[in-house]
Amino acid sequence: MSVLIKAVNYTEKDEKLNITISENDRIIDIRKSILSKSVYFSKMSYNRIGFFIYVPKKSLIEYEKTQKNYSRKVYRSENNVFNLKENYPEKLKLSNKNDLKVFESYPYIKQNSEKLILYYYDLGIQINTPIANVIEYSFPIIILIFYIYKYRNIKLKNIQIWTIIMIIFHYLKRVFESIFIHIQINTMELKMFLIECLYYIIYFGLFTQKYIFTIEKDLDNNAKYIFILLFFISEINNYHCHIILRKIRLENKNKREIPKGNIFGYVYCANYFWEICSWIFISLFSSIKSIYFFTLIGSIVMSLWALEKQNFYKKMILKNHDKISSNKMAIIPFII
Repeated sequence: MSVLIKAVNYTEKDEKLNITISENDRIIDIRKSILSKSVYFSKMSYNRIGFFIYVPKKSLIEYEKTQKNYSRKVYRSENNVFNLKENYPEKLKLSNKNDLKVFESYPYIKQNSEKLILYYYDLGIQINTPIANVIEYSFPIIILIFYIYKYRNIKLKNIQIWTIIMIIFHYLKRVFESIFIHIQINTMELKMFLIECLYYIIYFGLFTQKYIFTIEKDLDNNAKYIFILLFFISEINNYHCHIILRKIRLENKNKREIPKGNIFGYVYCANYFWEICSWIFISLFSSIKSIYFFTLIGSIVMSLWALEKQNFYKKMILKNHDKISSNKMAIIPFII
């Protein structure tokens, strides 16, 4: 069926676009149709499982939703699914239920197009995700170079030199992946960006990295060099996992699929596993307490993300009537 989308872009110029939607279409798949027909839209923000559209807050009814200590403003519209007036546009997430779930498909739109009630979640102030990631990952390198210059009169020990090399290599890889490898959502919440800046730039960049230059003991034996080798093995495997994920999204037009290859046969989030391994080996090699803590916090956060993704993948497997491997964990083989 053909529906009318009324949207407002960044320059506040509105357009009426006739888009054909089939029963099997997901909102994320409509993006290309909108971009091909639009005069003003150069890009429209969307996330991995949903779709962002500019909708006027003024035309919506406001609610407060609290769920498991999670609070976010929710807006409801009783209009036709795309019949919305444009005044004071805001970037909002689209859903079909007042339960923080994303509206993904239209299996019943033919029967309910005139009476369908949609809910819109206010995403708050947004920032470009690739730019945000480049800032988060490049500043630790810049700060480390500053410390190298600051302590230029100190003769660096082998343990300090190799710690610096591993950290710079890791963050250069992440900057490269952010620009050339990752297929990311266009925007992220400003609040999340500031939290990540606090973690990467303030805590690790400014606070933690200065302790590299206060290490008193050099390598007392050659056993620690094994951690350098294990670090680079982890980095290579992490990069390989991102290549696998990129290939899936390119081939499936951003639709979800269970990754295969590397150790994805044992865990759903192999990329997180190798990321944690990299930081464990940096921690064991340097023996700096603040790096241990940085690794611990990152490991906890990635484990929580991995458990969420595991639940998502299991639901997708059940929906497709596939078999679930009982031995497949979220992030750490045979453990979590």
